[in-house]
Amino acid sequence: GGTAWANDGGVFYFNDNATVNLQNCILSGNAVKTNANNGGCFYKSDMGGMVNAQGTIYQSNSAFFGGVSYLGTQAWTNCVVVNNNAQFGGVAAGGMHVWTNCSVSGNNMATKFIYSDNAQYKVTANNTILAGKLLGGGVYPFAFQSCLIQGDSVGNYAVSVDVGNINSSNAWFINNNLGIDSQNSLAINNGSTALWNANSGNMMTDYVNNVRVQGVTIDIGAYEYQGTSDLAISTNAYATSTLNFLTLPQAIGNIALSGSVVEINTSSVLMSSQVLWPNVNNINLRAGAGYNSSNCVISASAANLTRFARLNYVVSLSIQNLTLQKFGGTVWANDGGVFYFNDNATVNLQNCILSGNAVKTNINYGGCFYKSDTGGRVNAQNVVFQGNNAFIGGVSFIGSHAWKNCSVISNSAASLGGVAAGGMHAWKNCSVISNSAASSGGVAAEGMHVWTNCSISGNNMTTPLIYNKNSTVKLTANNTILAGKLLGGGVYPFAFQNCLIQGDSVGNYAVSVDVGNINSSNAMFLNDSLIISRNSPATNAGSNTWWGLDSGNVTSDYRGYPRILTTTIDIGAYEIDIPSSITFNKRLLTYSPTSPTFTWSAPSSYTSITGYQVYFGTDPNGVADVSTGRSTTYTPSSLVKGTYYFRVSALNADNNWGKLTTVYIYNRPPYRVSVL
Repeated sequence: GGTAWANDGGVFYFNDNATVNLQNCILSGNAVKTNANNGGCFYKSDMGGMVNAQGTIYQSNSAFFGGVSYLGTQAWTNCVVVNNNAQFGGVAAGGMHVWTNCSVSGNNMATKFIYSDNAQYKVTANNTILAGKLLGGGVYPFAFQSCLIQGDSVGNYAVSVDVGNINSSNAWFINNNLGIDSQNSLAINNGSTALWNANSGNMMTDYVNNVRVQGVTIDIGAYEYQGTSDLAISTNAYATSTLNFLTLPQAIGNIALSGSVVEINTSSVLMSSQVLWPNVNNINLRAGAGYNSSNCVISASAANLTRFARLNYVVSLSIQNLTLQKFGGTVWANDGGVFYFNDNATVNLQNCILSGNAVKTNINYGGCFYKSDTGGRVNAQNVVFQGNNAFIGGVSFIGSHAWKNCSVISNSAASLGGVAAGGMHAWKNCSVISNSAASSGGVAAEGMHVWTNCSISGNNMTTPLIYNKNSTVKLTANNTILAGKLLGGGVYPFAFQNCLIQGDSVGNYAVSVDVGNINSSNAMFLNDSLIISRNSPATNAGSNTWWGLDSGNVTSDYRGYPRILTTTIDIGAYEIDIPSSITFNKRLLTYSPTSPTFTWSAPSSYTSITGYQVYFGTDPNGVADVSTGRSTTYTPSSLVKGTYYFRVSALNADNNWGKLTTVYIYNRPPYRVSVL
């Protein structure tokens, strides 16, 4: 057509009731004679004919009546309608219209962009941005629902329905395609998801193929606000290369393929609602490149608001290198602060931190995990559980748990089970420190437990760390350090084998098995992490047999150092690391009869070497009395005639000294050196 083209319908003329379906199209610069003809794009002489448009832009079209359409029936979803023009109805003159999540602006800013003078005409606008003068013609059996209005107000007209609309002086458009530029736009999260679902024809994306409903609620307009996207689903999840999301529940909830990956590429993700984990196997949620649990944190956006995830299906999922913190809350009246197992899902956690999570501490169970029976499983490796709490089960309530190389610190229960209440537990190389329960069971209340090479200390020192009144329950502790009051509840079908007991004695209780245990007033911990010194009675005192039977092919200790560094495994979560003997260099660094300089090589040690002590004198068994700091050279002075012995010992970061070794014998005179 054209502005002097004297015909109706610049693009389509409906002579009968045809249906036109448009998808991802652009209709731009079309026109009919602007002082006589109607319908810059579409013309129908009555309400027949149908245009279904999805993801389509109508731009700079013009006519006398109806810059885009004249009469007919129009259903537009995710459409952008910008800078169209007519003397009557810059966008539409008459007809039946349903606009859902469209963005409409710049259309006849001085006159009305919808013209209606007949009661049979109707326009329904859902979740739509309407910028400009709205209506003309005087008859408006229209419905405006959850729209954003800029430059006018629905209240200025006698329309049939005016529900949930927002007046704003600025919709914050980014460009002529009407994308949203600012998180300050009132269009964000203010639409009606119900209206979208009812009118979108099962569409899942917005105008530019971003996933719909990325926040709590759908955005108004043709676009979901993207801002700086913090999540990305890997390419194997969809036919498109990558889909971006702003909320974790939306990202995970849209996965349909097993083996999909969700990456977090920002330091902080806030959640206002839980993830309803889909019935899809082997989803992997992980930190993106350059992120880990120390700088990639997922948390609730407010206290006492939501848990992390509800697991409704028998699926396996993995979470890696992330921190999950501050879910639930101490007055949040639900079970399972982080995970609620509604079915027998398996959660695999690796290199994660779960901290500061809680449920209501006078009634609810499982600060992190809740399962009503022993179904459902948590496999945790190199995970920190810290500062979680509940009424019963500060970390877990029932379920099945296999934890390896985990730190379990300062969790609490207002009643029973500072860490665990019930369930089945297999812990290996775990450090369990300063957990508490107000009634009993600072670590565990009932449940079936096998603890192998764990270090457990500081947990309710005045009340029992294990509570049990059930004869069907059993706890087996192998090669484990247990510091504190052991048992409460009165029923102990338990086995303690090659454990180190500090502050109590297995002999004080009627347990089933008491074999090879050591009572000690001091386990000789070096620090709050429960690493032991070389002089601890736990050193070389465990049972290689128990480790072999229960370790599950684990070959290292809590820190990843090899298990059984000598001939016998140490008791507890750590193998004691002692520097090897000092090796020698086959020359003097400098030679002087009265003041030679000696040098040596650093010994092997899994922890770093932090210093040396030396002895230089005439006693072949002399005791080290000089520190060289980290230096591996030493220069004595003013030597007189005689035979001298140079001996060196190394200190590592565990504060353990290696063997003091003679590495040089120095004779003066005759000026001769023997290197051993």
